[in-house]
Amino acid sequence: MPSKEPEMGTPVQEFYRDTSVLVTGGTGFMGKVLMERLLRCCPALRQVFLIIRSKKGVDVDSRAEELFNDTLFDKLKQEVPKFRHKVTVVSGDCSLPQLGLSEADRQRLAREVDVVFHGAATVRFDEPLGVAMDINVFGTQHILQLAKDMPRLKVCLTLPDIPPG
Repeated sequence: MPSKEPEMGTPVQEFYRDTSVLVTGGTGFMGKVLMERLLRCCPALRQVFLIIRSKKGVDVDSRAEELFNDTLFDKLKQEVPKFRHKVTVVSGDCSLPQLGLSEADRQRLAREVDVVFHGAATVRFDEPLGVAMDINVFGTQHILQLAKDMPRLKVCLTLPDIPPG
């Protein structure tokens, strides 16, 4: 029996067909919305890599569980119940050199990622300047350094740069 030709989707769905996406800041408001939308609306998306840091004694895996227990993901769970197999949680910290990634994770991301959404940032106005610089300025530099090593890269965006719509 011949294989069925995949159904064509919208231009956005076709852009993300067989694409791997890296998301930083995925536990924040904009990151959650982005991930839910990508996973629900782009069925041919290959993989979402999500960089999460441990925080306040909560490990990366527990933070990922908390993330996907958010009611924002309820519709996704109904429409795409097996979405989690497309999500790979990577332990890292955008405020650290090399994003706090292991060498193996860094190499895998460089080899497999096509699209980067960098949304990790501190938005606290009372954050010490050094901490804010590490996250908001140097974190972006570290993402761009990683992006330079991605031969498959199509686009690298920071969440404030994402056009509405």
